[in-house]
Amino acid sequence: MKKYLLMPIIFGILSFVKLEAAPMDAYYCFSTIEDAAVVEKMDNFMTSDAAKGLPSVTLWAMLLNGQEPETHCVVQQHPNGASFEKAGAIFQSQAGQDFLKDLSTVVVTGLEGAGTPMLNFGEVDFEKMLQDLQDMKENDILLLHGCCHNPTGANLNFEQWVEITRLIQDKNVLPFIDLAYQGFGDGLEQDVEGLNYLIQNVSEAMVAVSCSKNFGVYRDRVGVAIVVSEAAKKDIVQDNLKSLNRLTFSFPPDHGAAVVNQILKDNKLKTQWKDELEEMRTNMLDL
Repeated sequence: MKKYLLMPIIFGILSFVKLEAAPMDAYYCFSTIEDAAVVEKMDNFMTSDAAKGLPSVTLWAMLLNGQEPETHCVVQQHPNGASFEKAGAIFQSQAGQDFLKDLSTVVVTGLEGAGTPMLNFGEVDFEKMLQDLQDMKENDILLLHGCCHNPTGANLNFEQWVEITRLIQDKNVLPFIDLAYQGFGDGLEQDVEGLNYLIQNVSEAMVAVSCSKNFGVYRDRVGVAIVVSEAAKKDIVQDNLKSLNRLTFSFPPDHGAAVVNQILKDNKLKTQWKDELEEMRTNMLDL
């Protein structure tokens, strides 16, 4: 029997903003304290013979939550939306692979990309995704978006969630699901059909839920941390959640969480919230 352990929290969601210049093919992120070394390696590659004729590749730097080290993202772009295969993209060439490996030598923390592009203009290249995931080791953590992947908007369909679940079982890895946009994809219930299947068929999982978008409480950073585990591990999991809470924010403001709680426990407000969320979802489809 599984036990669902919930802890209301306030947390920051790390979001990548889609670049406006061209459709985004893929991004690979490297977190490093050696910023100059990353930029130099990028410049050297882009001016080399190996990079001639490649579609646009840019280096995008940012500070996540204002914290060091700085994160650089190598972003693959193509103005006409051609696929990786047709574009001869950087990440599929041997020179591109060597570049990524060379870039990883200045990486301090492990945010580097998997080495093969997985997402292409809002659709999942599921075959290549599975190829990458074959390299997972036992007890690795697999980070997935529950729906509405940011920045691509890509979704796994239900059959793909089933296959991912089988792979998680076979590899004995821990799924960690980022659920920040529930209700903005195919619908409030539909957006978590695959996630619900996964939760019901794995022994352990972690889910980070954000209410920032679907409840309109973005500045209050409202969410919930969910850990699914065997009932026998309840005390261990709960103690670890309490410790993490104490070490990070201890006593966050309750205003946003209280608003969400008030909505969910009142049937009239809950119905109104669902209707307004669905209206917002359908409005965005026309943008």
